[in-house]
Amino acid sequence: KVILGMICWGIGHERIRASIMHYAHCYLKGPSKKQIGHVSNLSKLAKLIDWYLAEIAPDANLKLPKFMSMIELMPKYAHMEDDGLYRAIGIYLRAHPTLIDMDQNKLCKLIDCQKLSKEACAH
Repeated sequence: KVILGMICWGIGHERIRASIMHYAHCYLKGPSKKQIGHVSNLSKLAKLIDWYLAEIAPDANLKLPKFMSMIELMPKYAHMEDDGLYRAIGIYLRAHPTLIDMDQNKLCKLIDCQKLSKEACAH
């Protein structure tokens, strides 16, 4: 809700990214028993971040390190499925056709193919 509110108020993508990074660094310090008990909340946050990544991915000025840093904010176990991440990375790759193969591979390695739906796998 906060991110959607920030977007509605016209707050820039860089400030939103910084807010998400601050939250992640403060509250997502690695898997603890307390955090593992809140996997469903983390999963919701991961979906929101994936949605946000898809929103900012077409930005020609969005550099790969910033895009990747947003992806890497969430621990792997927070993603119950990687369809949203797959979509966001696909948008980024189409919007940045000059990205070298090595960088494309770095992005694609962030997707866990075992967590893709049948629909995403068929795409």
